[in-house]
Amino acid sequence: MTCRDQNRSEKSNCKMAPLPPGSSPSAPPGRNGAPSSPLEELMRRKGIDEAWDALEEMQREGHFVDRFTVSRMLMKTVGDGRTRWTPAKVYRGIALVEQFIQQQPEEADEVLFNALLDTCCRMKDIGRLETSMKRMRELKIYPSHVTLGILVKAYGQGGDVSRVLKVWNEMAEQRRHANAVTYGCMIDACVKCGHLQKAVEIFQDMKAHKRHRNTILYTMLIKGHGLEKNLS
Repeated sequence: MTCRDQNRSEKSNCKMAPLPPGSSPSAPPGRNGAPSSPLEELMRRKGIDEAWDALEEMQREGHFVDRFTVSRMLMKTVGDGRTRWTPAKVYRGIALVEQFIQQQPEEADEVLFNALLDTCCRMKDIGRLETSMKRMRELKIYPSHVTLGILVKAYGQGGDVSRVLKVWNEMAEQRRHANAVTYGCMIDACVKCGHLQKAVEIFQDMKAHKRHRNTILYTMLIKGHGLEKNLS
């Protein structure tokens, strides 16, 4: 058997037949981080590129794929700090995830969309991010405080303070469930946009409501004061 035949055989083994009515479509990963699907096993042994190839073939043939695996594949594509991102590979992953949502909308959830939004944020692709948010609303998938953090981070790194404030004000329900990470995204976005007054206001609000404030938040404010001093 040639290497090409072997790879084709392994990808073929990833194919899953459509599930019978009433059965559970997917399951979270097992204990001890064990792969929960053949695609994850392929990703572990052969790498993320082989896994995307297999997913693409499965989509062409109409096979079921679970959202947990797809989310982890996308996060793996941009989350491996040992390698430098290749934009073409990242955008291929984004496109295949969008195709997954198109083919299996019932499988899409907030976690999958957050992975997609975070990837668009890392690529600084605001247009793609907003398209994903529109699709999320169309599917009536409720955003979380994690979604809020991603959005303010994306607009903040683009220096768009009006959108940062608009999203923060509109997503009041998500703010109520926000943790230090979400607040950190907002404070950092305000600092990057040169809106230190709002950053301090948010920090004071956290203090008033006895929310956890870590050293990272204090560092962000110190950085903001330093930037403001240098500009004055």
